[in-house]
Amino acid sequence: MGRLYVLILFICLVSSEITAQSYNKFLDKLCDYQDNVRLEEKLVGDREFRDIDTNTFNLKDYMSIFSKLIPEPRYILEYIYNYSWDGGIPLLYARRDDFEEEEYISTERERIRVQWDSIMDVRVEKIENEDWEEEEKNKRIERIKRMCMYMSEVSDERILLEFAWDSVNHAVRHLIPEDSKMGYFQLLIFKLYNNNFALWWHANYSYRFPVYKKEQIEFLIERNRREVFSIWFDEKKILPLLEENLGPRIKMEQRRCVITLYEFYAGSGLYRNVYSISRVAPYTIKEEQSEKLVPNDFRGFY
Repeated sequence: MGRLYVLILFICLVSSEITAQSYNKFLDKLCDYQDNVRLEEKLVGDREFRDIDTNTFNLKDYMSIFSKLIPEPRYILEYIYNYSWDGGIPLLYARRDDFEEEEYISTERERIRVQWDSIMDVRVEKIENEDWEEEEKNKRIERIKRMCMYMSEVSDERILLEFAWDSVNHAVRHLIPEDSKMGYFQLLIFKLYNNNFALWWHANYSYRFPVYKKEQIEFLIERNRREVFSIWFDEKKILPLLEENLGPRIKMEQRRCVITLYEFYAGSGLYRNVYSISRVAPYTIKEEQSEKLVPNDFRGFY
């Protein structure tokens, strides 16, 4: 009986170790892929901008890393790079397979035009009812008309970016996880980190990464000692984590999956967070607990 107990305990320990390694292997693969995505400078007419270098990123290859997630029936995943003068970040979104892009853009452009025409009419009427000199009224009306006309003129790209930004169209809202620990773990990681790559300039303030192995703590300590401007913390507070089991902890319950994860936020510090994921659609993800273990002072700026 004693031997049987020892054998069962040994099998459980080995199984647990193999499972932990599979989580780490998945995270290694994801982080390696994200770290190798590059941006390229483009010129269209007289407009210079940055976009993802497609030689370093392929959406199909990227999603193959999330092997336990499948798109909702009749939905297709897409991405677009949200570039502006002060930063850039990729957006992953979902669209129905019968989505007509040109028709959507045309309809949305007309909606925006009508919206700003209405705003203009209201503001012009308000100016006309004011007790001002006619010349002052005309100047203000012309200013309002120019502003509303400018706001109503939107590019195709801007309309698609707004579509991608809409939470209803976020890719994570249209993914189905395998009903397993790995399935829910991949869904959580996708929600937290799906666009955590190819960040440009001020977008780096939101950079973060999962912490799951000793080497990452050593990396943070090394960066802290070099006084890299984005890493600045009290080393005494992070040293105990060198002895911790940093791997994700995942518990399956009847109605949900509970996941404990260490995370480093560049603009805030190192946390131990607990999340829950509903095991039925729409697979709602909630942050149940958040404990800041090591505050980080983000000195400097991007």
